[in-house]
Amino acid sequence: MEDPTRFQDLIDKYLDENLQPQEREELEQRLLQSESARQAFWELTEVHGLLRETLTTQPGTAATDAAVIQFKRANQLRKWTIAAASIAAGLLLLATWKVFQVGEPSQPEIQKAAQPHQYLAKIGFQSQEVRQSGKFQPRQFLKTGQLELEAGLLELVFFNNVTVLLQGPAKVRLDSLQHMVLHHGQFTAEVPEGAEGFTVSTPLGEVIDLGTQFGVSVNADGNVETHVFQGEVEVSRHGTKRKLHEAQALRLAPGGSRDLPAAPTSFPALRTTLDMELPYGGFETDTLVEIGNWPTGIGNWSGDRARTVGADQGIQPQAGKAMLRFEHTYNDSEMFQPETNYFVSTQQQFIDITEIRQAHPDARLTAEVTAYFNRVDAGPDTDSMFTLGIRAFAGSPGNLPPSDRNLEANRQASIENTLLSDADPATWQPLSTKINIPRHANLLLVQVGASENERNDPHEAQELDGHYVDSVSLQFHRSPIPGRH
Repeated sequence: MEDPTRFQDLIDKYLDENLQPQEREELEQRLLQSESARQAFWELTEVHGLLRETLTTQPGTAATDAAVIQFKRANQLRKWTIAAASIAAGLLLLATWKVFQVGEPSQPEIQKAAQPHQYLAKIGFQSQEVRQSGKFQPRQFLKTGQLELEAGLLELVFFNNVTVLLQGPAKVRLDSLQHMVLHHGQFTAEVPEGAEGFTVSTPLGEVIDLGTQFGVSVNADGNVETHVFQGEVEVSRHGTKRKLHEAQALRLAPGGSRDLPAAPTSFPALRTTLDMELPYGGFETDTLVEIGNWPTGIGNWSGDRARTVGADQGIQPQAGKAMLRFEHTYNDSEMFQPETNYFVSTQQQFIDITEIRQAHPDARLTAEVTAYFNRVDAGPDTDSMFTLGIRAFAGSPGNLPPSDRNLEANRQASIENTLLSDADPATWQPLSTKINIPRHANLLLVQVGASENERNDPHEAQELDGHYVDSVSLQFHRSPIPGRH
């Protein structure tokens, strides 16, 4: 059963700016999946904001950081309720004081104040220009209201999974999960199944999504253009409706309209995932597994002692008919050599990414590797740790180690994740790791391994009782790309 206080703890950590990456992901998933969670989040963060405002703006009050921290921390709902009541009373007194000072507000001001702001989206990708501006925080949650972007790209991910990629300079108003206003600038939107009807208002008409990917621009000359990249949209103007399909575009001008061919490169390109087949990632029977150090070519596995097997010791391959079994943490003879008594059995292969880098020279590329691991249960001393790593290099694929002794010096970046596996041979456990690929890197090294985390056995002993990897896959994630004006 789900811990009823967990959501409260996540919000508290969010307000204290103390969320760990996995906790932030957990909070985001809860907000994406639950309207009641979004409402609770809005209410509690509003309390937090009002409290800080009250402490820092009341006449004659000099709130210290310690006071703000003391009042904003609340790990249980009852504390938030007490705090909210106290704040409401304080704000009422403050509002009364302001009325006596400046007079009663006008009716439009009262109506505006009565309209609640709701959280609608979170910020996804930010280009370098946006990050440097300091105007938006990473993964910041956004309320209804105006949003202005001076330059660069800003990705908005709505809670109904609509994605809008703004390119500055642009100004929009977020009204609801189903409606936004584009004052000027341009964006590309992707509307998934279930969110059809997403509407964009412009100075010259409305664009109503019918399940699609499309772009809208309000140009400096006052013209409005709608371009459809996938699916269809409906453009409405003065009661007249027009449907546009894939590869079609329409320009609205104060004096009329004109058909155009869709121009995808004129609009910012949404982030995308590019699949790339990892050679022999399934370790089927034709897989070449070398016993050595670095691979001697592209697309083959090499490393410590390992071999491909079929069903083994009660464990079935995760997919297909074969899998890789790690056997020892060394690649030399079985003679006892203490100086090579390592802790990890590793297999690795080089991937040439020259073509994908050349196809996307200016985009941020992230490589993600996923592998599935399993092991036998040989008692409490069974080693249980697996590793998955990626390393990026700048080097020549035709001059690989061991002949290229300078490859390690050319390493651009590396990352490794670990998995503490369970003792159930019937379950394969996935592990993923990502790396941002440096612009000059043209080689990736994918590494899978089994660690002796319980006991480092000597060479003459059986080091790994039955440890396996299967279904290693590779994906590339390309960041958004600016449109060409």
